Amino acid sequence: MAKKTRRARKSSAKTTSTADAQNSDKKTHLSSTEQFALEYAYVIKDLRHVLILAVIMFTLLIIANLILQ
Repeated sequence: MAKKTRRARKSSAKTTSTADAQNSDKKTHLSSTEQFALEYAYVIKDLRHVLILAVIMFTLLIIANLILQ
């Protein structure tokens, strides 16, 4: 088997590293609550839907109990 050699990346790696550095600078300026809101917005949306569904189901159970007595 032939020996594998590693080659250094060309200048494209330098441009992506500078872009990553700029993005990381933007992230550090956000407060922790803003980062939480950005990263977990879909979770909060899903929790809201589950809460609405739970309230509807609980209400239906109470109505069914009153009707079936």
